[in-house]
Amino acid sequence: MLSRIFVLGLVVGAICLVSPCQATIDPTADVLFHPATQGTAEAALTGQIQATTATVVGAHSGDTHPPTPADFYADSHTKVFSNLQAGATGFFSLDQFNPNRFLNNDGVTPVGKLQGVLLYFTIHLKSGRLVFDNESTQTVSAAIVQIGTSLSAWSTDPAVGIQFLTNPRVTKSGSLAGDLTPDGFPDLAHMTQAQIDAASTGPDKLAAIIDPGDLANSHVEQPIYTDLTNATALAAFVKQPSGTGKITFGYVSQPTTSHFAGNQDVIEWAIPPTFDIEARVVYLYAAVPEPASMGLLAAAFVPVLARRMRKRQSPLS
Repeated sequence: MLSRIFVLGLVVGAICLVSPCQATIDPTADVLFHPATQGTAEAALTGQIQATTATVVGAHSGDTHPPTPADFYADSHTKVFSNLQAGATGFFSLDQFNPNRFLNNDGVTPVGKLQGVLLYFTIHLKSGRLVFDNESTQTVSAAIVQIGTSLSAWSTDPAVGIQFLTNPRVTKSGSLAGDLTPDGFPDLAHMTQAQIDAASTGPDKLAAIIDPGDLANSHVEQPIYTDLTNATALAAFVKQPSGTGKITFGYVSQPTTSHFAGNQDVIEWAIPPTFDIEARVVYLYAAVPEPASMGLLAAAFVPVLARRMRKRQSPLS
Protein backbone atom coordinates (compact mmCIF):
# COMPACT_ATOMS: atom_id res chain seq x y z
CA MET A 1 0.00 0.00 0.00
CA LEU A 2 2.81 2.39 0.92
CA SER A 3 4.54 1.97 -2.43
CA ARG A 4 1.31 2.59 -4.34
CA ILE A 5 0.76 5.84 -2.46
CA PHE A 6 4.17 7.20 -3.39
CA VAL A 7 4.00 6.08 -7.02
CA LEU A 8 1.13 8.54 -7.50
CA GLY A 9 3.38 11.49 -6.74
CA LEU A 10 6.61 10.58 -8.50
CA VAL A 11 6.74 12.52 -11.74
CA VAL A 12 5.41 16.01 -11.07
CA GLY A 13 4.48 17.65 -7.79
CA ALA A 14 2.59 20.97 -7.93
CA ILE A 15 2.03 21.93 -4.31
CA CYS A 16 -0.37 24.65 -3.17
CA LEU A 17 0.30 26.90 -0.22
CA VAL A 18 -0.26 25.26 3.15
CA SER A 19 -0.36 26.70 6.64
CA PRO A 20 2.52 29.06 7.42
CA CYS A 21 5.28 27.58 9.50
CA GLN A 22 6.48 29.14 12.74
CA ALA A 23 10.20 29.21 11.96
CA THR A 24 12.48 29.53 9.01
CA ILE A 25 15.02 26.89 8.06
CA ASP A 26 18.29 27.06 9.98
CA PRO A 27 21.18 26.08 7.68
CA THR A 28 23.46 25.50 10.67
CA ALA A 29 21.27 22.52 11.62
CA ASP A 30 22.36 20.50 8.58
CA VAL A 31 23.58 17.02 9.45
CA LEU A 32 25.55 14.12 8.01
CA PHE A 33 25.32 10.48 9.08
CA HIS A 34 22.47 11.39 11.41
CA PRO A 35 20.62 8.50 13.14
CA ALA A 36 16.92 9.13 12.63
CA THR A 37 16.04 8.43 16.26
CA GLN A 38 18.22 11.24 17.61
CA GLY A 39 17.35 14.94 17.75
CA THR A 40 19.22 17.63 15.86
CA ALA A 41 19.90 21.29 16.54
CA GLU A 42 16.63 22.15 14.84
CA ALA A 43 13.28 20.74 15.89
CA ALA A 44 11.82 21.11 12.39
CA LEU A 45 14.53 18.95 10.83
CA THR A 46 14.20 16.36 13.58
CA GLY A 47 10.49 16.11 12.90
CA GLN A 48 11.06 15.78 9.16
CA ILE A 49 13.52 12.94 9.64
CA GLN A 50 11.57 11.08 12.30
CA ALA A 51 8.33 11.37 10.31
CA THR A 52 9.92 9.31 7.54
CA THR A 53 10.88 6.36 9.74
CA ALA A 54 7.92 4.24 8.66
CA THR A 55 8.44 5.29 5.05
CA VAL A 56 12.04 4.14 4.93
CA VAL A 57 11.30 0.90 6.74
CA GLY A 58 8.46 0.32 4.29
CA ALA A 59 10.95 0.50 1.43
CA HIS A 60 12.48 -2.68 2.83
CA SER A 61 9.21 -4.57 3.10
CA GLY A 62 10.46 -7.23 0.70
CA ASP A 63 13.77 -7.76 2.48
CA THR A 64 14.44 -10.75 4.71
CA HIS A 65 15.52 -8.48 7.57
CA PRO A 66 13.86 -5.05 7.38
CA PRO A 67 15.99 -2.40 9.10
CA THR A 68 14.96 -0.89 12.41
CA PRO A 69 14.74 2.91 12.73
CA ALA A 70 18.24 2.92 14.25
CA ASP A 71 19.52 1.37 11.01
CA PHE A 72 18.85 4.33 8.76
CA TYR A 73 20.51 7.70 8.55
CA ALA A 74 19.85 11.12 7.11
CA ASP A 75 21.95 13.81 5.47
CA SER A 76 20.55 17.30 5.00
CA HIS A 77 21.85 20.16 2.88
CA THR A 78 20.40 23.68 2.95
CA LYS A 79 20.95 26.87 0.99
CA VAL A 80 19.45 30.29 1.70
CA PHE A 81 19.01 32.95 -0.99
CA SER A 82 18.34 36.28 0.69
CA ASN A 83 16.67 39.58 -0.22
CA LEU A 84 15.51 38.63 -3.71
CA GLN A 85 13.41 41.24 -5.51
CA ALA A 86 10.03 40.05 -6.75
CA GLY A 87 10.54 39.63 -10.49
CA ALA A 88 13.87 37.84 -10.00
CA THR A 89 14.76 34.71 -11.96
CA GLY A 90 17.72 32.40 -11.61
CA PHE A 91 19.11 29.00 -10.69
CA PHE A 92 20.38 27.36 -7.53
CA SER A 93 21.99 24.03 -6.72
CA LEU A 94 21.88 21.61 -3.80
CA ASP A 95 24.38 18.88 -2.98
CA GLN A 96 23.74 15.41 -4.34
CA PHE A 97 23.98 12.34 -2.15
CA ASN A 98 27.56 11.02 -2.01
CA PRO A 99 27.55 7.21 -1.75
CA ASN A 100 31.35 6.93 -1.59
CA ARG A 101 31.69 7.77 2.09
CA PHE A 102 32.04 6.02 5.41
CA LEU A 103 29.67 6.39 8.33
CA ASN A 104 31.05 8.95 10.77
CA ASN A 105 34.11 9.08 8.51
CA ASP A 106 35.49 5.99 10.26
CA GLY A 107 37.04 4.64 7.03
CA VAL A 108 35.48 1.24 7.73
CA THR A 109 31.68 1.26 7.45
CA PRO A 110 30.38 2.44 4.06
CA VAL A 111 27.12 4.34 3.84
CA GLY A 112 24.11 2.41 2.64
CA LYS A 113 22.14 2.80 -0.55
CA LEU A 114 19.99 5.91 -0.96
CA GLN A 115 16.38 5.05 -0.09
CA GLY A 116 14.45 8.29 -0.38
CA VAL A 117 14.60 12.06 -0.82
CA LEU A 118 12.72 14.90 0.87
CA LEU A 119 12.80 18.35 -0.71
CA TYR A 120 11.53 21.44 1.12
CA PHE A 121 11.16 25.07 0.09
CA THR A 122 10.45 27.91 2.51
CA ILE A 123 9.49 31.34 1.15
CA HIS A 124 9.92 34.18 3.63
CA LEU A 125 8.51 37.60 2.71
CA LYS A 126 10.93 40.33 3.81
CA SER A 127 9.65 43.78 2.76
CA GLY A 128 7.20 45.62 0.54
CA ARG A 129 3.85 47.35 0.91
CA LEU A 130 0.68 48.27 -0.95
CA VAL A 131 -1.16 51.40 0.22
CA PHE A 132 -4.67 52.70 -0.50
CA ASP A 133 -5.15 56.45 0.00
CA ASN A 134 -8.67 57.86 -0.10
CA GLU A 135 -8.58 61.10 -2.09
CA SER A 136 -12.29 61.91 -1.76
CA THR A 137 -14.40 63.29 1.06
CA GLN A 138 -16.56 60.16 0.98
CA THR A 139 -15.94 57.25 3.35
CA VAL A 140 -14.98 53.91 1.81
CA SER A 141 -16.78 51.39 3.99
CA ALA A 142 -14.99 48.24 2.76
CA ALA A 143 -11.61 47.90 1.09
CA ILE A 144 -9.04 45.10 0.67
CA VAL A 145 -5.36 45.29 -0.29
CA GLN A 146 -2.92 42.42 -0.80
CA ILE A 147 0.77 42.24 -1.65
CA GLY A 148 3.16 39.31 -2.04
CA THR A 149 5.08 37.33 -4.60
CA SER A 150 4.40 34.34 -6.80
CA LEU A 151 7.19 31.80 -7.13
CA SER A 152 7.69 28.86 -9.45
CA ALA A 153 10.68 26.54 -9.05
CA TRP A 154 11.51 23.40 -11.00
CA SER A 155 14.25 20.81 -11.42
CA THR A 156 16.41 21.22 -14.51
CA ASP A 157 16.87 17.43 -14.70
CA PRO A 158 13.76 16.03 -16.41
CA ALA A 159 14.27 12.72 -14.62
CA VAL A 160 13.34 14.41 -11.35
CA GLY A 161 10.23 16.15 -12.68
CA ILE A 162 9.55 18.52 -9.78
CA GLN A 163 7.61 21.76 -10.02
CA PHE A 164 6.90 23.93 -6.98
CA LEU A 165 4.31 26.73 -7.03
CA THR A 166 3.38 29.17 -4.26
CA ASN A 167 1.95 32.67 -3.81
CA PRO A 168 2.49 33.98 -0.25
CA ARG A 169 0.94 37.36 0.43
CA VAL A 170 -0.13 39.78 3.15
CA THR A 171 -3.76 40.95 3.24
CA LYS A 172 -5.33 43.94 4.97
CA SER A 173 -9.01 44.88 5.01
CA GLY A 174 -10.91 47.77 6.55
CA SER A 175 -12.51 51.14 5.88
CA LEU A 176 -11.09 54.50 4.79
CA ALA A 177 -12.26 57.82 6.17
CA GLY A 178 -12.94 60.75 3.89
CA ASP A 179 -9.98 63.07 3.22
CA LEU A 180 -10.30 66.86 3.14
CA THR A 181 -6.64 67.34 2.12
CA PRO A 182 -5.67 64.82 -0.57
CA ASP A 183 -2.01 63.75 -0.47
CA GLY A 184 -1.41 62.54 -4.01
CA PHE A 185 1.36 60.08 -4.82
CA PRO A 186 4.39 60.15 -2.49
CA ASP A 187 7.92 60.72 -3.84
CA LEU A 188 9.27 57.40 -2.59
CA ALA A 189 12.71 57.88 -4.14
CA HIS A 190 13.45 60.86 -1.90
CA MET A 191 11.71 59.83 1.32
CA THR A 192 13.14 58.32 4.49
CA GLN A 193 11.68 55.14 5.94
CA ALA A 194 9.98 57.19 8.64
CA GLN A 195 8.35 59.40 6.00
CA ILE A 196 7.18 56.34 4.05
CA ASP A 197 5.68 54.88 7.22
CA ALA A 198 3.89 58.16 7.91
CA ALA A 199 2.52 58.23 4.37
CA SER A 200 1.17 54.69 4.88
CA THR A 201 -0.87 55.45 7.99
CA GLY A 202 -3.90 57.51 8.81
CA PRO A 203 -7.69 57.09 8.95
CA ASP A 204 -7.95 57.71 5.20
CA LYS A 205 -5.39 55.01 4.33
CA LEU A 206 -5.24 51.22 4.27
CA ALA A 207 -1.89 49.47 3.95
CA ALA A 208 -0.77 45.85 3.55
CA ILE A 209 2.78 45.95 4.88
CA ILE A 210 5.16 42.99 4.87
CA ASP A 211 6.78 42.70 8.30
CA PRO A 212 9.93 40.50 8.24
CA GLY A 213 9.49 39.83 11.95
CA ASP A 214 6.00 38.41 11.51
CA LEU A 215 6.28 34.61 11.63
CA ALA A 216 3.08 34.36 9.59
CA ASN A 217 5.08 35.66 6.61
CA SER A 218 7.15 32.49 6.48
CA HIS A 219 5.50 29.91 4.26
CA VAL A 220 6.84 26.36 4.22
CA GLU A 221 5.69 23.56 1.96
CA GLN A 222 5.34 19.92 2.84
CA PRO A 223 7.96 17.69 1.18
CA ILE A 224 7.27 17.90 -2.52
CA TYR A 225 9.21 14.81 -3.45
CA THR A 226 9.49 11.48 -1.66
CA ASP A 227 10.57 8.57 -3.79
CA LEU A 228 11.16 4.97 -2.82
CA THR A 229 10.45 3.15 -6.07
CA ASN A 230 11.48 5.21 -9.11
CA ALA A 231 15.12 4.24 -9.64
CA THR A 232 15.70 6.75 -12.45
CA ALA A 233 14.45 9.73 -10.48
CA LEU A 234 16.28 8.62 -7.35
CA ALA A 235 19.53 8.23 -9.29
CA ALA A 236 19.37 11.89 -10.34
CA PHE A 237 20.07 12.81 -6.72
CA VAL A 238 23.16 10.58 -6.47
CA LYS A 239 26.63 11.99 -7.09
CA GLN A 240 28.33 10.46 -10.13
CA PRO A 241 32.14 10.12 -10.53
CA SER A 242 32.16 12.45 -13.56
CA GLY A 243 29.43 14.80 -12.35
CA THR A 244 29.41 18.11 -10.51
CA GLY A 245 27.93 16.71 -7.30
CA LYS A 246 25.02 19.16 -7.60
CA ILE A 247 21.36 18.99 -8.54
CA THR A 248 20.07 22.23 -10.06
CA PHE A 249 16.74 24.05 -9.90
CA GLY A 250 15.45 27.11 -11.74
CA TYR A 251 13.03 29.67 -10.38
CA VAL A 252 11.00 32.67 -11.53
CA SER A 253 9.08 35.15 -9.36
CA GLN A 254 6.64 38.00 -9.89
CA PRO A 255 5.16 40.61 -7.54
CA THR A 256 1.48 40.05 -6.86
CA THR A 257 -0.96 42.75 -5.79
CA SER A 258 -4.73 42.92 -5.61
CA HIS A 259 -7.22 45.40 -4.22
CA PHE A 260 -10.87 46.28 -3.91
CA ALA A 261 -12.44 49.64 -3.05
CA GLY A 262 -15.54 49.81 -5.23
CA ASN A 263 -15.68 52.87 -7.49
CA GLN A 264 -14.34 55.31 -4.93
CA ASP A 265 -11.67 57.92 -5.65
CA VAL A 266 -8.75 55.98 -4.17
CA ILE A 267 -5.14 56.05 -5.31
CA GLU A 268 -2.81 53.08 -4.90
CA TRP A 269 0.95 53.03 -4.54
CA ALA A 270 3.33 50.19 -3.77
CA ILE A 271 6.89 49.24 -2.88
CA PRO A 272 7.69 45.90 -4.59
CA PRO A 273 8.20 42.96 -2.23
CA THR A 274 11.47 41.21 -1.43
CA PHE A 275 11.77 37.66 -0.13
CA ASP A 276 14.12 34.83 0.84
CA ILE A 277 14.19 31.32 -0.62
CA GLU A 278 15.39 28.58 1.70
CA ALA A 279 15.83 25.19 0.04
CA ARG A 280 16.61 21.95 1.86
CA VAL A 281 17.16 18.42 0.60
CA VAL A 282 17.17 15.49 3.03
CA TYR A 283 18.67 12.16 1.94
CA LEU A 284 17.55 8.98 3.69
CA TYR A 285 19.66 5.86 3.51
CA ALA A 286 19.97 2.59 5.39
CA ALA A 287 23.14 1.61 7.17
CA VAL A 288 25.21 -1.22 5.74
CA PRO A 289 24.87 -4.31 7.98
CA GLU A 290 27.54 -4.57 10.64
CA PRO A 291 30.05 -7.47 10.46
CA ALA A 292 28.10 -9.38 13.11
CA SER A 293 24.91 -9.06 11.06
CA MET A 294 26.77 -10.14 7.94
CA GLY A 295 27.96 -13.20 9.83
CA LEU A 296 24.41 -14.12 10.77
CA LEU A 297 23.28 -13.73 7.18
CA ALA A 298 26.17 -15.88 6.00
CA ALA A 299 25.32 -18.55 8.57
CA ALA A 300 21.74 -18.59 7.33
CA PHE A 301 22.86 -19.21 3.76
CA VAL A 302 25.34 -22.01 4.60
CA PRO A 303 22.71 -24.80 4.86
CA VAL A 304 21.08 -23.63 1.61
CA LEU A 305 24.42 -23.60 -0.17
CA ALA A 306 25.29 -27.07 1.22
CA ARG A 307 22.01 -28.55 -0.05
CA ARG A 308 22.59 -27.08 -3.52
CA MET A 309 26.10 -28.50 -3.62
CA ARG A 310 24.83 -31.96 -2.59
CA LYS A 311 22.22 -31.84 -5.37
CA ARG A 312 24.87 -30.92 -7.92
CA GLN A 313 27.16 -33.73 -6.73
CA SER A 314 24.53 -36.51 -6.54
CA PRO A 315 24.53 -37.39 -10.27
CA LEU A 316 28.28 -37.97 -10.11
CA SER A 317 28.26 -40.16 -7.01
